[in-house]
Amino acid sequence: MNKKGILRLNLNFRRMKEIDIPEIIALAKTTPSVAVSEKTRFWTEEELQGWITKSNDPLIIAETNGEIAGFILARIHHPTHNGIIENLMIKTKYQRKGIGARLLQQCLKQLKVQNVVFVYTLIHLEDINVIEFVRKNGFRQGYKFNWFEREL
Repeated sequence: MNKKGILRLNLNFRRMKEIDIPEIIALAKTTPSVAVSEKTRFWTEEELQGWITKSNDPLIIAETNGEIAGFILARIHHPTHNGIIENLMIKTKYQRKGIGARLLQQCLKQLKVQNVVFVYTLIHLEDINVIEFVRKNGFRQGYKFNWFEREL
């Protein structure tokens, strides 16, 4: 147990594989904050397959005992050395156990290795828990659309 009395999970972090896609999509369907409008949706199976095979972007899975506990997906815009965290999701039963923070740290390390100097994410105005999470992890709030940023 850690200082807060939370049982420390044995986590393994790895790159997302094509075999993970159905479970990732299923988890996203349980997370309403994925949508930014009525027309937006989570990534399709084909989009995720292409992302896995054609990029070196941080696409990180957190596993515990062989089960996916959560994931983070980030993109890199190489010409500007910017990164965007597209999605960070944790299964409900694994939330509030530090997995999100550990996934974020793994992602930031990978971004830094790829010469990213600035990273941002978009968060729904009403998603107070996520806003507090990113603030606690060093991001600064931007203008009206809740733009969060952090230098690496």
